[in-house]
Amino acid sequence: MNDTYLIKYNNNNKILLSVANKCGSSTAISIAGFPLIGYFKYRKETKHIPLSNWRVCTFTSLPKKIILDYDVRVVIFRDPVERFISCYKDRILLKNKDNIRMHVADIDYFIKNYKKIINLSRDVANHSKSQYCSYGNNLELFTDIINITEIDNKFKSIIEKTSNTFDIPLFRNKTSSKAAPITLNESQINQIKSLYKEDYKMLQNYL
Repeated sequence: MNDTYLIKYNNNNKILLSVANKCGSSTAISIAGFPLIGYFKYRKETKHIPLSNWRVCTFTSLPKKIILDYDVRVVIFRDPVERFISCYKDRILLKNKDNIRMHVADIDYFIKNYKKIINLSRDVANHSKSQYCSYGNNLELFTDIINITEIDNKFKSIIEKTSNTFDIPLFRNKTSSKAAPITLNESQINQIKSLYKEDYKMLQNYL
């Protein structure tokens, strides 16, 4: 899935940004793109950025030589259980892409029948796919490994310094917050952790 952005700012500084779906991607992209066009609200704004400044690709397809050509290499991650809940609230309860809600009684059903559900909805599959699928076992290639909770400060500061553009505004796209809070029991949490074993292994030093 295309979730890595090769960005070149007007001061010729470059940054590689990898951010999977449901890891604050909309907010991160809006911050990273703002210095190039002076505004940013939705992903579609990237069509106004020249390809020479903004290229989208998959991280796992990039040769190491190209990756290391970027002095600043940022990856943004999220706790897999929190991400799973966010996916359920955003893609199933609220957006209901592929009319998937008619197949999912509640989050417990989603957990127990996860593999069946992602075969019924490409949208849900894309937004719940393991972060390991996006980043692989290559976190050591990044210069900055950032938790989603650090987007507003640490990540924003990196973009401002790299692009020499300060006071970048924050755009919020937290649609999942419109849904009622969800509390999971220990069994449900363990089932989700089992689904994302590779993620927890990859992120064991950062969670």
